[in-house]
Amino acid sequence: MKRTVRKQNFTLIELLVVIAIIAILAAILMPALGKARNKTKSAACVNRLKQFGLAYQQYINDNHGWIWVFSSSGTYYTSGDPLQKYITADSEAWKKFIECPAVGPGELPTTGILRGGYLVRSKDTVTKLERLKEPPASKRMVMADSNPAVLNYYWQYADSSGVTANDKLGIRHDNGANFLHYAGHVRWYSKQTAVTLLDKKEL
Repeated sequence: MKRTVRKQNFTLIELLVVIAIIAILAAILMPALGKARNKTKSAACVNRLKQFGLAYQQYINDNHGWIWVFSSSGTYYTSGDPLQKYITADSEAWKKFIECPAVGPGELPTTGILRGGYLVRSKDTVTKLERLKEPPASKRMVMADSNPAVLNYYWQYADSSGVTANDKLGIRHDNGANFLHYAGHVRWYSKQTAVTLLDKKEL
């Protein structure tokens, strides 16, 4: 005699329990995945700034130790940028390269001076790297994460527009920003530390 095996289906309560468990697991994992994604973007940003640093060091070596000072005339982020030749000859690749990986879609402006989410130091005195003082090359910022919403992408201590470091900095890496120094190294600073040091002219 054949035994009939009855197929059991999930009851509504069991199905709801499974859905609830999945929802709880997703709620636990999503923040961790978000943090991991942000850390990856921050690491990519650091790597990008290090490449800028290497290009800048090559420029200095080729010019017998003289630094190049970024102007505020809009020459930065164009094919005329002296650093571009050390990174890529392709102007479209250059425009992509200068974008911070952590800047979200739609955050960058589509008109006006092209900005990729990096702040550049402006109006330093043209001098040799070894002569930089107060702050010295090891502490002096040359590039940092910028706030794309701020129209002028360059940083100078005496900003006639009244825009402060707090306004210009892009705080998108674990409540802080990545900085490239004249000496070539990249360092992360918390928002409070970065703003304090910039305001005191120590960065």
